[in-house]
Amino acid sequence: MAYHDFQRMFLAAGMPKDQLEEVLDYFHAAGEAPAITSVIDYEAARTIYGVMDASMPSGDLHSPTARYLISLGARIVAWESQAA
Repeated sequence: MAYHDFQRMFLAAGMPKDQLEEVLDYFHAAGEAPAITSVIDYEAARTIYGVMDASMPSGDLHSPTARYLISLGARIVAWESQAA
């Protein structure tokens, strides 16, 4: 899949334009969402997760955006578990 296709897919799912390049670069390199290392990262991740989750088709588990969203959710849970 071409990079611009990933861009369209992530934008359509609600990824903020100002974070798109950084997110896609990391996703292409690691295949997952970046680690949450601060409260600011956590708050941004929760916001992005909420927007993207609301726009994803309910049965989509395998598209790149779904894989990103699943890994982002796991990062959020890990952060919340660590903070508790």
